[in-house]
Amino acid sequence: MSSGSGFGSMGLRKRLAMAFSTLVLITIGIGGLGVWEMAVIDTNTDDIATNWLPSIQVLANLRNSANKFRRLENRHVLSGTDKEREDIEQQMVAQRKVAEEQMAKYKTLIANDEDKRLFEDLTKALDGYWASNARLLPISRGGDRTSAQAREYLKTDSNAAFQHMLDLQTKMVELNDKGADASYRVAQDAYARGRMLLLVLLVVAVAMAVTLALVLTRSVMRQLGADPSLAADVAKKMAAGDLSMQIELAPGDTTSVMAHMKTTQASVQALVADATMLSKAAVEGKLATRADASKHQGDFHRVVAGVNQTLDAVIGPLNVAAEYVDKISAGAIPAKITDSYNGDFNTIKNNLNRAIDAVNAMVADVSVLSRAALDGALYIRTDVDKHHGDYRKIVQGANDTLAALIDPFTVIRDATQAIAIGAKEIAAGNADPSQRTEEQASSLEETASSMEEL
Repeated sequence: MSSGSGFGSMGLRKRLAMAFSTLVLITIGIGGLGVWEMAVIDTNTDDIATNWLPSIQVLANLRNSANKFRRLENRHVLSGTDKEREDIEQQMVAQRKVAEEQMAKYKTLIANDEDKRLFEDLTKALDGYWASNARLLPISRGGDRTSAQAREYLKTDSNAAFQHMLDLQTKMVELNDKGADASYRVAQDAYARGRMLLLVLLVVAVAMAVTLALVLTRSVMRQLGADPSLAADVAKKMAAGDLSMQIELAPGDTTSVMAHMKTTQASVQALVADATMLSKAAVEGKLATRADASKHQGDFHRVVAGVNQTLDAVIGPLNVAAEYVDKISAGAIPAKITDSYNGDFNTIKNNLNRAIDAVNAMVADVSVLSRAALDGALYIRTDVDKHHGDYRKIVQGANDTLAALIDPFTVIRDATQAIAIGAKEIAAGNADPSQRTEEQASSLEETASSMEEL
């Protein structure tokens, strides 16, 4: 990882998290702005759909009903029979009911104070128109005698009330039309503004995404030191024990993963070289050869030092064993081994100590035989049961050799003793022998004495 502060000093996980967090925030911003602008558009289109247009529709229905009512008034004035006038009046009641229903609907759609004021004025105008109708009908029911008066009232006062009501309806339609147009313009402005901001943010997001991608790519490549696939291939080969690959680094690269892998490669190759050297030296019998552990670091140093210590632990006891075997073969029986060893080395030590005990026991018994022979104690023999194997054969052979050498002398000794005894008896039992007999007895006695000494 590169040193320093800021984005370059962060770990890969933090870099990716920051980059994607930034993109997520931009996406949220774009989405939030889009939702907000859509809400503005929705509010205004909803206002058009649920307020202004329904209000215009109600006013249109109201005007239609008023026009029908007005035509019924004209027919009422022009009608010639009471029956016809009664039918017309019933239709007037129905149309007035429709007009009042439309007024009740519009009351629920009032948008602002001006709309409310116009609605109140229209209510008064409509009440005035109904009042003029109430004055017109009695006149119109008079038939021909009041026909002229009814027509005159229809053209003047009644018409004035009707036109005043229509004018107020027209103003209310214009008000609602302006309201719908204002809502439309707000929605259009929100759409244009949102589209522009979204386009700007999208451009910024794309630019930031490209920039982050480039920065992350360069950062990852700088951190890895090579393409990820190449780094993975090198790691795979090293894991399989293949250290033959050539790792190429950028000039000045000492901190990337590939740089550290190259250092690891060199360290492992040095370790392998020292292991090979120690193996070759062991095969050649150069048991004093050791690797230089100071050339290695960390756990590699511990491995090489451990191999050296292992060789010391193995070769030390072997050298001791070789020295003891050499001394024993030269007849210089050493003292028993008192150093502590473990495992198979302890078995070797015990075997050598038993060999020393066996040789010492054999030498001691042979020395006993030698001293006994010098002292004339020819009957002394060693206990062969204390010895085993070839050592038993050697001691048994010594006993047998002594027996073979001493037995003839024992026979001679016994014979001379018998002769000496016989000579004495002859000398003692015959007092009158001749001088020659005495000399022979004396000679036999000397011979027996000499053999006894032998």
